[in-house]
Amino acid sequence: MSFQVNGIEYQALSATDYANQELVNVNALLSAAGLPLLVASNQNALWWSMQGNGSLASTFAQALQQCSTSFNPATADDTQIVNLLPIMGTELLPATYTTMAVSAQNTTLSPITIPIGQVFTTTYGTMTNQQAYTVPASSSIIMVIIASSTGPWSISSGSITSMSPAITGITITSPYAAIPGSVAETPTQARTRVLGRSLLTSPLDNMVTALRGLAGVTSANAWYNPSSTATLTVGTIVIPERECYLVVQGYSPLIADTYTAYMNALTYNSASPTTQVQDYTTLGGQTIPVYYDLAQSVNIYVRVHVSASYPQAPGYEAQIYQIVGNLNTVLQWVVGNPVTSEIISAQFQGFTNAVITGVDVSLNGSTWTMAVSPGPFGYPLFTGTSTYVTVIVE
Repeated sequence: MSFQVNGIEYQALSATDYANQELVNVNALLSAAGLPLLVASNQNALWWSMQGNGSLASTFAQALQQCSTSFNPATADDTQIVNLLPIMGTELLPATYTTMAVSAQNTTLSPITIPIGQVFTTTYGTMTNQQAYTVPASSSIIMVIIASSTGPWSISSGSITSMSPAITGITITSPYAAIPGSVAETPTQARTRVLGRSLLTSPLDNMVTALRGLAGVTSANAWYNPSSTATLTVGTIVIPERECYLVVQGYSPLIADTYTAYMNALTYNSASPTTQVQDYTTLGGQTIPVYYDLAQSVNIYVRVHVSASYPQAPGYEAQIYQIVGNLNTVLQWVVGNPVTSEIISAQFQGFTNAVITGVDVSLNGSTWTMAVSPGPFGYPLFTGTSTYVTVIVE
């Protein structure tokens, strides 16, 4: 296989090929001098020397070939990808923490402050609030709590009903399921990410990377409209020319500080990006207005087709519900990414209690297709119950 370095063509050969090349060159000199030619033989000490030289040349050629591809993310190996990331202003995305919104009800006639560090116990471990909250008299507020370790924790709504130490007058409920964290990014995932980057928006990509690394932020994504003449429609959001729309899933008290490190602090828009924030100037001198919204969960309906030609084991439907419900934690969903039948079908590999012939997905439980999108500010939420999972035997 040939390759180029600084415009010079090279070809990495085997040790024997390099030895044969040296033999041909030496014999050409011997022939010109009228001397006997050398023969490639194990009884010939010079041939052994040529093979040793060939082995050394082959080692260096292979190393040079690797160097020739080390700055190309498409061909670099995993170690080279990791080494390239700092040059591109990024790094492997760290594992993220599971977050959960719990309700704190004040049953007294006076405000009550809930201090930092209250402990909420789950089957996975403990979670804590990383900021203090004041609950007005006879009112309730939503508190964000964060897992004590990284990774996806699948915690259902209603599973947290208390905190430690208890505070007189405060009642805790958990009306929402947790937003699962994620495992650390692999070099293969990083390769895919950097291959999709734009030089123009690379600093924005770096900001998204930094946001994803915050404790409490499960995911973040940005949509940029590079056109100077036409708007870009992403789901229900219309992004004007040369502008960017950012969505954050989860919560961290360091979000504003992270923004400040890359641009002036953003303004949160509760419904749609209508309030323009201060402009962001890229390394290339481009000015990009950026808007900021919080991600919302979108229920995904799943329809699983089972073959009637083969027997089904008892309890197979409940196992299908469980597999679908586990999609929140076994797969790393990114805000705005589509959900496809292919992705879900792959989770049934090795399932032996029934023969799965196909999977459909839907956003409303009535219109079925092979792929759905939760929208630019949504992330998929799977529920392993008959309300959201339909099993059809046909």
